[in-house]
Amino acid sequence: MFNLTNNSAILLKFILIYKYYLILGCGLLVILILGAIFRLKKSRTSVKKRGKQLDNPGNLRFLQKMYCSDNEQEALVISSEILPQINKLVHLGEEIRDLLKQIEKKQIHLLAKQTEQPFLTLDERIYQAYKKGLGVAELAAEFGRPKGEVELILNLYKSKLKEGRRL
Repeated sequence: MFNLTNNSAILLKFILIYKYYLILGCGLLVILILGAIFRLKKSRTSVKKRGKQLDNPGNLRFLQKMYCSDNEQEALVISSEILPQINKLVHLGEEIRDLLKQIEKKQIHLLAKQTEQPFLTLDERIYQAYKKGLGVAELAAEFGRPKGEVELILNLYKSKLKEGRRL
C-alpha cells in the first residue's frame, strides 16, 4: 500500500541531495517568467513609426499614455512642451528636403551642361580661356599649373595652329 511517511522521507532525501539543482531550476524559472513579462510590456509599448506623423494629436496622446503617469494635467504639460519642438523638427526636415531637391536640380543641370560640351583636353581648355582674354598668370592660377607650363602649352598650341593642324 501507499505509505505516506515512507514517501515523504524519500521526498525529503531527494530535496536534500538535489537542493542546489532545485534552487537553480527555480531561479531559472523566475528569470524566464520575468523575461516573458518584460517582453510583453515592451511589445505593447513599441510604436510603429512608418506611415505616422508625430504631430498627429492621436499619436501624441498614445505616447502620453505610454510614458506619462495617470495624471491628465502632467500629460498635457508634457505635450505642450514637446509639440513645438516636434513641429520645429518637422519644419527643419522639410527645409532640408527642399535644399536637397535644389542641390539635385543643380547637379542635373551641371551634368546636362557637361554632356553638351565635348570633352576638352587641358591644353584646349587653357587655349580657349586664353582666347577669352585671360593672362598667363590668371590661367596658371585657374588651372593650378605653373606659369612656365601654361606658356609652354600656349606656345605649342600656337605653333600647331600655324602648321595648319587642328586639335
